[in-house]
Amino acid sequence: MSVKLEELMKLPSLREAKVIAGETGLKKLVSSISVLEHTNVAILEDALFDNDEFYGSEIVISAFINIKDDVKAQCNMIERLHKVGEVALILYYVGIFMPKVDDKLIQLANELDFTLIVMPENEMTLRYSEVIYEVVEAIVKQEMRVTHFASELLEQISNLPNNQRNIDTMLKILTDRTRSSIVLTDNSGEIVHAVTWPRINTIQLEEVIELPSHGEIEQYEELYITKRPLMQEGVKMLQLFIMKENEALTEELVLQMTEVVQVFMNLWGEKYSEISTSELVKAILNNESVKMRRLANILGIDVSGIQTMWLIKARNAQANEQALKKNSILFCFSFSSFTCRFSR
Repeated sequence: MSVKLEELMKLPSLREAKVIAGETGLKKLVSSISVLEHTNVAILEDALFDNDEFYGSEIVISAFINIKDDVKAQCNMIERLHKVGEVALILYYVGIFMPKVDDKLIQLANELDFTLIVMPENEMTLRYSEVIYEVVEAIVKQEMRVTHFASELLEQISNLPNNQRNIDTMLKILTDRTRSSIVLTDNSGEIVHAVTWPRINTIQLEEVIELPSHGEIEQYEELYITKRPLMQEGVKMLQLFIMKENEALTEELVLQMTEVVQVFMNLWGEKYSEISTSELVKAILNNESVKMRRLANILGIDVSGIQTMWLIKARNAQANEQALKKNSILFCFSFSSFTCRFSR
């Protein structure tokens, strides 16, 4: 469940904070909070932001310590936070580490409708933990009060940028809200998509989906699991597996999760069945092992045999791509002015 940012600003730990940009963003929903500090800006940006990952409707806390005097880097960070779905940045220790908030930063945040919040300046006694505790507590209390979440999640998904409104993002939002793991399989039983809670969960998904299930909620030791069909135009298209550890699944929870996935597929899943090598390469680069294996099987590509990646900057991307396809045994795809090739 989410809480509007304007409501969070009333919390004791945020009452003295000032909104200096992106005031219209106060109506946005917040579902989590995280801390962003780093020592090597280039490495962090490449690892964290260059993978089209969606991090949810988060508030981010930072002091910009390592870029405290670099306004250009600060603006770049704001742009990247906005790109991955963050809704606000809370700046700490302004006047202590970061001398001041530059006007360029404020102007950019306003243009992006990205809320920029500054904690009381020149105040060293501030603690990240106070805001983190109260924000998380407010979100959890909202979840306990409002148990019907399907409509809100669908609204959240509909407001995503086009490049982030995909099935992977939808499943991540849904698993974060329900703290459940989700697996989608095709009619032959092959795993199509999977997102686990937590992300590093070591559940053997291939084994779990083989457990007997007839649409009821089944319990296997500390694991609760059920499967539901996903329909399109009256035909079963996919199987949805929902699993939860150490806490029982309820029929109400399962029905709402199924509703979110089904409505998403009906509204935005029309290109779901289209398969291309570019999607496979993206899965490899993002280390999405389940998706990678599924696409590789469909395309008949032995991913384990890939040993080298080439990035070639082409003056004429279209002509070079055609030449590569004609004269090479490599599979490739183009993006921007670069051609990416994996050799086997």
